[in-house]
Amino acid sequence: MFLSPQPNKGFTLIEMLVVIFIVGIMAGLVTLSIRHDRISGQVQAEQHLLTELFTLGQQEAMIRSRSIGVFVRRQGLRFGILQDETWNMLPASGPFRERHLKQDYIYRLLLADNKLARVLDIYTDEPQIIFYPSGESTSFSLFLEKLNGEQQWLMEGDIYGDFSSSDDSHS
Repeated sequence: MFLSPQPNKGFTLIEMLVVIFIVGIMAGLVTLSIRHDRISGQVQAEQHLLTELFTLGQQEAMIRSRSIGVFVRRQGLRFGILQDETWNMLPASGPFRERHLKQDYIYRLLLADNKLARVLDIYTDEPQIIFYPSGESTSFSLFLEKLNGEQQWLMEGDIYGDFSSSDDSHS
């Protein structure tokens, strides 16, 4: 009894390379998806934090009966209070401490007249956004953008002290 030789039932080199290529592409897509979700989560956290801080600043102005100002620069912001015609920075600790953005993000600010406010690398002597004791505020649009110009989110405030924000990410 002779057995005929059975053909080899293994995979060819080409089949193995195709499978490895497909697995590599899928792994890359999963990695990019996870990274995007993490970045998106950080941006959302920043957006939520600023909305809460601005609301707290507005309430603080009403409680203290003094104007609270927000000094915006390209990669950060800080809060001040108007006392005796002079803007004094609020304490370096606590909720109103200076906030810094990561290096690849910047703020862009539009004021009431829809003109781009000067957002410099250093802080100005006067705040760009002011919360008044009456509950009103400077009308503004504050954008968080990547350095490449890609907008991540927008926060707007009107003269009545109402805030809104939206995620305008293009990624």
